[in-house]
Amino acid sequence: MNLKSKISLLALLLFGLITTLALSSIKLNKINDRIATIHKNQYLSLLKAQKLKKELSNQIQNTEKKDLDSEKLDYLLKKYQKKNDVDQEKKLAASNKKKQMNLEKAQENKMFYQRLINYNLVAIAFLIAYIAFYVIFGIICPIDDLNAATQLIIGKIYGENIPQERRGDEIGNLARAIVLVKENAKKQEARIDEWEDFAYNSAQDIHEPLNSTIGLIEITEEALRNGDQEKVFTSLATVKDSLNRLEALVHNILDFTKCSKSDEEITDINLKKAVLASLRELAEMDPDYNKVKVKLDIDDNLSVKSKESLLKLIFLNIASNAVKYKDAEKDTPYLAIKNKEKDGKLFLEFEDNGIGIPRQYHDQIFTMFKRFHPGVSYGSGLGLYIIKKSCDLLKTAVAYKPHKKGSTFKVELDKAKVAK
Repeated sequence: MNLKSKISLLALLLFGLITTLALSSIKLNKINDRIATIHKNQYLSLLKAQKLKKELSNQIQNTEKKDLDSEKLDYLLKKYQKKNDVDQEKKLAASNKKKQMNLEKAQENKMFYQRLINYNLVAIAFLIAYIAFYVIFGIICPIDDLNAATQLIIGKIYGENIPQERRGDEIGNLARAIVLVKENAKKQEARIDEWEDFAYNSAQDIHEPLNSTIGLIEITEEALRNGDQEKVFTSLATVKDSLNRLEALVHNILDFTKCSKSDEEITDINLKKAVLASLRELAEMDPDYNKVKVKLDIDDNLSVKSKESLLKLIFLNIASNAVKYKDAEKDTPYLAIKNKEKDGKLFLEFEDNGIGIPRQYHDQIFTMFKRFHPGVSYGSGLGLYIIKKSCDLLKTAVAYKPHKKGSTFKVELDKAKVAK
C-alpha cells in the first residue's frame, strides 16, 4: 500500500470515529431528555392524583353535608375516599409500571451510548497517537535518512546502504531512485577515472613514437647530407615501424571510443558471417594474418541477438591477439573458432597455439594498457580491455583459459534462432 493510501485510510478511520462520537453524543442527549421527561411525568401524575383526591372530598362534603350529620358524613367520606384511593392506586400503579419500563429502557440505552462514546474517545486517542507515531517514524525520520544518504552521494561517498529501499510506498520509490542515482554516480565517477587514465596513457604512448620519429628524421637528414644511403634506409625503416605502431594505437583508440559510445540497436546477426567479416578486416590490417591457419567450425545458420559493430570488434581483437602473439617456433600456428552449447547457453571459442599469457598476469588480462609481451610484438595494451568493455556493454561475458599449447577465449552469446 502506498503512502497516499495509508494516510487516506487513517484519515477515513479518524473521520468515521469522530462522526460516530458526534452521533452518539446527540443520541445520548436525546435519551437524557427522555429520562427527564419520564421523571417529570411521574411527578405530575402524583400531583394529579393528590388533586383528584382533594376534589372528591370536597364534592362529597358539598353534596351530602346538608342531609347528614357529622358522623354519617365522616363515614361516607372515608368510604368514598377508600374506594377512590383503590381505583387511583391501580391506575397510578399501571401508569408507573409503564413509565418505569420506559425509564429502564432509556437508562440501558444511555449506558450503551455512554460506553460507545468512551470507546470512541479511546479509539480516537489511539488513532491520533498512531498517526503521530507514523508521521514521525514512518515519514519524517525516513526522509531525514534519505536526505543524509543523498548528502553522502553528493560528497562522493558510495559505501553506505540506502535505507527504506524495500518499502512499497512513495518513500520506497524515492529510496530506489536514490539507489539508481548512487549507482549511476559511481559508474560516472569510474568512467571519468577510466577516461583520465586512458587520456594519460594514450598521451604517453603517442608521445613515444612521435619523439622517436622526430629523432629519426633528424638522423636521416644528416645521413642524406653525408650521402650515407644505408643509414638513410635504416632510419626510414625505423620511422615506418614507429608510424605503424602509432597507427595501431590510433586504431585501438578509435575502437575504444566506439565501444564506449555505442548506441547501436540489437539485431539478429548470422554468427559465421560476422566472424568472417572480422577476419577479412584483420587480413587487411595485419600482413601476418596469412601466417596463421584459421579453422572455422561454426553452424552456417546460427544467429545471435547482439550489436553487430561491438560483436565484430570483439571477434577482431581476439583474432588479432592470436595472430600478433603466435609462436614463431611452431611450424603451423593456428586459430580454431567454433561454437558450443552448454547448459542451454551458447559460446564462441577462439583457441590458438600461441605463446599465451604468463601466469603472473592472469588477474590483469583485461586491464587497460597492459602489455604482456612487449619484446615479441608491439601492442597498445587496449585490445583485451576493449574485448571486456564491449562484452560489458552487451551484458555478456568473456573468459580466458590458458593451456600448455596456447590460449582459449570463450565469449558467451545470446542465441536468437537456428534457421531451418
